Amino acid sequence: MAKLKGPLLSMRASGSIGKTNVYSSWRGIPYARMHVVPQNPDTGPQQLTRNAFSWLNLFFRQLGVHGLAPWDAASTGRPFTARNACIKANLANLRSAVSLVTLTGSPGARGGPALDSFTPATGAGSGDIDFDFTVGEMPAGWTLTRVVGFAVIEADPHNLDTIGYLASNYSGVNPQTFTLATLVPATEYACAGWAVYTRPDGELAFSPSMTALATSGA
Repeated sequence: MAKLKGPLLSMRASGSIGKTNVYSSWRGIPYARMHVVPQNPDTGPQQLTRNAFSWLNLFFRQLGVHGLAPWDAASTGRPFTARNACIKANLANLRSAVSLVTLTGSPGARGGPALDSFTPATGAGSGDIDFDFTVGEMPAGWTLTRVVGFAVIEADPHNLDTIGYLASNYSGVNPQTFTLATLVPATEYACAGWAVYTRPDGELAFSPSMTALATSGA
């Protein structure tokens, strides 16, 4: 795909010319591409990609403020959206997977250092999962703002049934622990967790997420 400036000796062009070239723009960036007729083949690998793509769209719609924040940070100032970033980060792993154990909840953004450890475990109460975090050494002048985690019912990402999703966050001392409650009892979940930091310039930074499976309390 070619990016253009002053296409066709003008400042803007759109549409197809002689069924040879197509001119358009995406997020304000003009481009040109070859005119093609979609064939829409339905091979097995393409079905896997489409189903995983659909699942990720459904997943992204579940994300609240804290779940969206790392994707917003990763896409700020870039020619793609938070949704694009989330799907791109996850599609390659999930398209051939039968589990959500590789699901990425945060891609890491603005240099946020990784967690030392993240351990989800069966909680004491019915429908509970305990999230335990250990945050490592931070750069000088950085502070820990919170830890964030979510649980989504373990599934084949090609299964488009209703997604069971619940998220929470905690601000306090390190190491940090919180409990996700009111989950479906005795059910396996894919759990993701990450840290949120405040940099000396006041911007928030996000660690890459860690993901593991855990079963909620019976």
